[in-house]
Amino acid sequence: GDWSSDVCSSDLIAMVGREGSGEENLGLRYVAGALAAARHEVRVYSLDALAEIPTLAEQILERRPDLIGLALSDPTACIEHLVLARFLRHLGYAGHIVAGGAFATLVRHELLQRHVAIDSIVRHAGEVPAVELARRLAQGLAWHDSPGLTTRSGDGCACAPSSQPFPVRPLRPQQLHRVL
Repeated sequence: GDWSSDVCSSDLIAMVGREGSGEENLGLRYVAGALAAARHEVRVYSLDALAEIPTLAEQILERRPDLIGLALSDPTACIEHLVLARFLRHLGYAGHIVAGGAFATLVRHELLQRHVAIDSIVRHAGEVPAVELARRLAQGLAWHDSPGLTTRSGDGCACAPSSQPFPVRPLRPQQLHRVL
């Protein structure tokens, strides 16, 4: 569909991160928790392999999110998530795609220079910047100078740390695996 002419009324945010069997992406879930506490509807999606991208992209686009967040915690997760961002753009998604995580923070300028599918990078802890970005996008305000955000224009100002104590978690507790 033509995403550029659609106005999403759900204020939905899709958060994508690596969460393999029995694993939980706690950083992603803290950001999702902060967004949920700010009254955004948040859906968390797991992406663990390149083969999952077509199905996952269709699931995400079916929900018509206003904002898509990608957790780039390490170089290997980065590959799948960048391919997903590019594929979403190929399918016509014109909304905002933001990346965050430890790896994204370290290589933020290179990511933005080389990957046009990404609009911005959240530096360091993402709870406060993600909520501010979502608020500005929902209200149709300028987002380029959001605290804690890096854009192609450079690093914006720093932001205060979050006091958000609760991550969004699945209804069923994750099974923990012991390492012997």
